[in-house]
Formats: sequence, C-alpha cells, structure tokens
Amino acid sequence: MYKAALKGDWKDAERVLESDKSAGCLKITEREDMPLHIAAVTKRTAFIRKLVERLNKVDLELPNKYNNTTFCFAAISGVVGIAKLMYDKNYILPTIRGKNKLSPKWQL
Repeated sequence: MYKAALKGDWKDAERVLESDKSAGCLKITEREDMPLHIAAVTKRTAFIRKLVERLNKVDLELPNKYNNTTFCFAAISGVVGIAKLMYDKNYILPTIRGKNKLSPKWQL
C-alpha cells in the first residue's frame, strides 16, 4: 500500500483493498502514517479521490504518531482540491488540532 500511495498507483491499491478492506487505514510507516497521509504529501489527487470514496468519514479523522490527520497533510500540500475532497467527506476535519495543538494549516 505504501508504494501504491507514493506512486499514486490506484490499480495496485485497489488489489490490496479488495483483499483487505481495512488496508486504507493501516499505519504503514514508522510515523504511523496511513496511505492517505502519503498520497497527500505526494499530491496524488486522483489516488486520494478514489481512496476517500472508499473510506468512512471517521477514517479521515485518524491521526498519525504525531497526532496529525490526513487533512493536516492535505493542507500543508498546498493543493486545495485535495483538502476539499476530504472536507466534503467530513466537514469537521479543519477543527481537529494536531501536533502541538495547531490547526491543520500550521501543522508540519
């Protein structure tokens, strides 16, 4: 899942998700990032769109080891469309504080 998120390879990700529906929320790095964290940092908009469709809205609230949600990563990416995709699924994301209790736009 890590490589798929990093490259934006939806076909590989879809194969993994078909065999394990929870794979979209797995902690896949030492920082406990999920695939959506990785895809947001690498600005993989098409991949994010498809993964967000498969996730529950509460999945988007899950933090990494440093308490940063995927929305924090989307905000820092500077790609408004990525943040909007997540916001449209879960409108409370901008209110969730992360590392050092900072709002998403001031995170990383």
